[in-house]
Amino acid sequence: MDLYELLQGHIAVFLLMLVRVSGIFLISPFFGSMNISIYFRVGTALAITILLFPVVDGMGTPYVPENVIMFGVTALGELFIGWLIGFVAYISFAAITMAGKVMDMQVGFAIVNVVDPTSGQQIPLIGSFLYNLAVIILLVTNGHHMIIAALVESFRAVPLAGMEPNLSIALLLANFTGGIFVTGMKIAMPIT
Repeated sequence: MDLYELLQGHIAVFLLMLVRVSGIFLISPFFGSMNISIYFRVGTALAITILLFPVVDGMGTPYVPENVIMFGVTALGELFIGWLIGFVAYISFAAITMAGKVMDMQVGFAIVNVVDPTSGQQIPLIGSFLYNLAVIILLVTNGHHMIIAALVESFRAVPLAGMEPNLSIALLLANFTGGIFVTGMKIAMPIT
């Protein structure tokens, strides 16, 4: 086997891994923040991919499509898996922000909006405070390590290039999204 063939198979695996890892950095609570430089996010995604590459490659080389179109479809599937991990982590933060909005309306601060530095959007005062407090709690309790651990576990649960789209994923995503509103209302209940 010559060097070109060896590198060709490993580069495709590395790129698919990088796409999955990058999906987390699009939406997850700490890593997807607008305050974090894009260069830092890309560098961190690259570093995590380099660190995980021997582990994932040791699980056995997955089937990597040779067709460019199928490789692109596979890469989109990997991006979706990473995005889904980040989205699940983001759900609790969205619920906390929504609870803050409800509390702001009840207290009378609904008209006072501040610009959230992490998303660039205007959110009510208590919602911004609760969101930033949740980010601090995430960092203090090493929640960002748990997000990375979920990423590592995703390579075991759904092997690289092994995602098969089905309706249950869409239903799960819809249930998680609906859970934002339910959880937000439960958090805000003591105020209302």
